[in-house]
Amino acid sequence: AATGAAAAASRKGASSSLDAELSELVLNDGGIDATLRWLTAAREPSTAAFVPLIEAAVSCGDDDALLAAGGLMRKRGVRPDAALYTALILGRLRLGQTERALSACDKCLSDGVVPESRALTALVRALADASETEAAISLCRRLRRRGLRLRGGGPAISS
Repeated sequence: AATGAAAAASRKGASSSLDAELSELVLNDGGIDATLRWLTAAREPSTAAFVPLIEAAVSCGDDDALLAAGGLMRKRGVRPDAALYTALILGRLRLGQTERALSACDKCLSDGVVPESRALTALVRALADASETEAAISLCRRLRRRGLRLRGGGPAISS
């Protein structure tokens, strides 16, 4: 058991160093295209490896890179997780793309994944600020049906 735990810890350390390497590649070295090429050649890219790429593509407004990343994830059998959907939702909100953020959240929930609470809270607030009260209420109702509720004062979700 100790050997298994050590191997898991080693993989986790390797994974976080891989994530750091990818973040550096996206942000400073080769940009989005180089990162897509790197992920295409990677042996077993994880969902976490795609997060910096998704964040960069959204912040640059590069929908082609975003679609390419999604296609590559499907091709490599990488399923989006809460962190990836959170990056996508928050990125869209930063660009003022509330409807696209809501669409990403809808896709996330239909995939059976719940984005991080900070993304849900930011999305509900953005909808309310945009006078999209019905959409905000509808989202809260869907979350409640799943046994989740946004806490009024903060970003935490309680079940």
